[in-house]
Amino acid sequence: MPPRRCTPTDGRALQHVGCGLLVLDRFIDFEADVGATPEDSSREAAWRNGDLINRTLATLSPGDTLHFPNKTFYAMGGISASGLTNVTIDLSGTIVFSDDVDAWPKRPEGGVTDCLSFSNLTGVVFTSSSGQGVLDGQGFTRRGGACLGSAT
Repeated sequence: MPPRRCTPTDGRALQHVGCGLLVLDRFIDFEADVGATPEDSSREAAWRNGDLINRTLATLSPGDTLHFPNKTFYAMGGISASGLTNVTIDLSGTIVFSDDVDAWPKRPEGGVTDCLSFSNLTGVVFTSSSGQGVLDGQGFTRRGGACLGSAT
C-alpha cells in the first residue's frame, strides 16, 4: 500500500512524527504569501494592504511569525488585533500610514481610527530581523486618532 499524502490546508508545514503528524509553526511573508503590494502609495494599495494586515493578523496561531520584508508597504489606519498569543511580528521593512485621513476608517463616535490598536496580547513579540523596521505614522496627530492606540 502506498504511503498517504497529506496536504496542509492552512499553509502550515506538516512533519510526520511516528504514527501522527506534527504541525509546525508558520512563517508568513506579507508580500510573497499574503499578496501585499510594496512600493505603491496609491489610496487603493493602502486600503488593500491595510485589509490584508487585518485579515492576516486574524489568522495567526501560537508559534506563527508574520514577516514584513525590507520594503515599504503603504496602509490605511484601522489596523487592529485582539487575542494574539505567542506570535511574532517581524517588521523588517516599513509600514507607512496614509496621510489621507479623510479616506481612513471612522470610529462610530466620530474621528478616525488609530493607525494600530492591539488588545489582549499574550507573549507577542514585535521585532525586526533586519534591524531597520519602521512604523511611519507621518506625524499623525489630528482628528481624534493616534498612530499607536492601545497595546495591552
